[in-house]
Amino acid sequence: MKIKCESCQKSFVIDEAKYPKIPEKIQCPNCKNPIIVSLAGKQVPDLKKNSDLEEVAIQKIKEDLLKEIFALLPLNLPKKGDRKKSSLEEKPKALICEDEKIFQDFLKESIEKMGYVVEIAPSSKMACEILKKNDYELVTVDNRFPDDPEGGFKILAAINSLPPDKRRKMLVAFISADLATMDTNSAFVYGANLTVAKKDIKKIESIISKGMEENEKRYRTFFEVLEEVKRSEYVVPPNSKS
Repeated sequence: MKIKCESCQKSFVIDEAKYPKIPEKIQCPNCKNPIIVSLAGKQVPDLKKNSDLEEVAIQKIKEDLLKEIFALLPLNLPKKGDRKKSSLEEKPKALICEDEKIFQDFLKESIEKMGYVVEIAPSSKMACEILKKNDYELVTVDNRFPDDPEGGFKILAAINSLPPDKRRKMLVAFISADLATMDTNSAFVYGANLTVAKKDIKKIESIISKGMEENEKRYRTFFEVLEEVKRSEYVVPPNSKS
């Protein structure tokens, strides 16, 4: 979904299926003014307040929502403890979308220490082309490129337009001098999993690890809900007539 800030006229892409409930108001990361978001019908229903609904209707709503969420969750992210044990062929792959050599080298060295096989895309055009062809578990995206000031946003748009089975495997870190590290509001607006301030890039390993831990917490919640759905499956009474 695309939204536009009426104050600064900047447009953003929101991956609405990543979140069960999208806030009605979001702060614009560019000018800090509020953006009103209206997504009728996309909120997760409060099942406790729907006692008047038939059990089978509630079941159908939960199952449909879970299918949508499941399709976009990056459930195949490698466990932190599994990376160093993997062989070269089994190692997870990372893509660094960065034009500056000094940052390329630092990110490559840091991410390789985490057990990834690293590739580098020095331009936004190359990054968008590579992402269509290859699968990656981790992608870092710089927000600006000399040949394309909006290049980072184009890469994020390309990532979020990928088929769900590709997108859900990726942990996407958006790197910018204009954003704070772990800015959940901006990550949500831009369709990334986490943000990294350029001044904090030396902490990239711990930031990515923290981002993975938060994702894993989200997955645990998902599976808890999934188990609840399984336990509350509608059972037709034995004496019911078909």
